[in-house]
Amino acid sequence: MSVPYGEERRRLMRRLILIDRCCPGCASPFYVDHTGKIVARNGQIATLDHIIPRGRGGRNANWNFRLMCRACNQAKGLAAALR
Repeated sequence: MSVPYGEERRRLMRRLILIDRCCPGCASPFYVDHTGKIVARNGQIATLDHIIPRGRGGRNANWNFRLMCRACNQAKGLAAALR
């Protein structure tokens, strides 16, 4: 299974916003803006984050995704790369 794109990705993100009400990194709440995009209150677009990174055996399965704002997701990736 690959990372979902298009309509499948939008459906997954809309399901996740019901579970992940805010970013786990910065606690900024998510909302759907007037264009239909999921955005955090800090102005960052919501991204799909792998809970268990693919480099550590994580899968592209729905149970392994969560919403995270773009800034926190990039910071998490940078921190992992520096280890």
